[in-house]
Amino acid sequence: MNNLLHNLRQSLVNATNPLFLIAIIFLLTFSSCTKSEDAVNQPKLLSKLVEVASDNSVKATTFIYDGNKIVSTDSADKHAIYIYNNDLITQIVILDKVTLLQSVLNYSYTNEMLVKVVSSDHYEINFTHNEDGSVSYEKHTTDANNNIITLYSGTMTFQNGNLIEDERTLGGTPANIVSKSIMTYQYDAKTNPMQNIIGYSKLLDTFKSISINNVTKTQVESRLEYLDTNQISSSDVLYVSVNQYDADGYPATITSGTTFFGEQSSNHIKTQLFY
Repeated sequence: MNNLLHNLRQSLVNATNPLFLIAIIFLLTFSSCTKSEDAVNQPKLLSKLVEVASDNSVKATTFIYDGNKIVSTDSADKHAIYIYNNDLITQIVILDKVTLLQSVLNYSYTNEMLVKVVSSDHYEINFTHNEDGSVSYEKHTTDANNNIITLYSGTMTFQNGNLIEDERTLGGTPANIVSKSIMTYQYDAKTNPMQNIIGYSKLLDTFKSISINNVTKTQVESRLEYLDTNQISSSDVLYVSVNQYDADGYPATITSGTTFFGEQSSNHIKTQLFY
């Protein structure tokens, strides 16, 4: 009887082992494929940004993340810390390494749309989200007597997730003159790496940086409208960005007269991006 039970048990083990091995191989293969697919589908995040000038000087900025949330950025002259409430960036603390002064930007939202930025540097930007998808904004400060002074106001127009026009009226001009700055943008069809940072696309105060794609052309028109004579004078500057991409279609080098975040510089040559 004991021999019979032993033989039966051994037969079941022998019959089960091949099935058990097949199951293990399947699970390992599935796990490997899943990890491989996750690696491929994982959105890229900027780890380093290098601005190169015509005198071969460079300015590097490094990016630190917690998952897809940005924690901080650091360059030779500034260090910024980002604070979240759930998936919204609600505060940015910036340390100027040269002056050792600290500034704070506080962000307020309604229905997850940015409506106000308040800076410790004594300015405030209010945003109004219009029914047609455009966003109107006004930046103002106060003088020593607490009078509100409008620095500028404008309207941003979007198309397919990209900022295509930013028409801005500047404050501080004579009553008979309207001074405007009109910026129009063209884009490629590739992913702007800032889009992969949770909450960053809500930061309307970064303007074109929140766009889904990468800028290829920027036209800046400076216009003066003389109300008493109905005359208009204007001048245009065109910035062309030549973008080179990595194997995943992300920008690796951007050759342009403006920096990655849009600052204009007469000696800027290119931006190098690392992931």
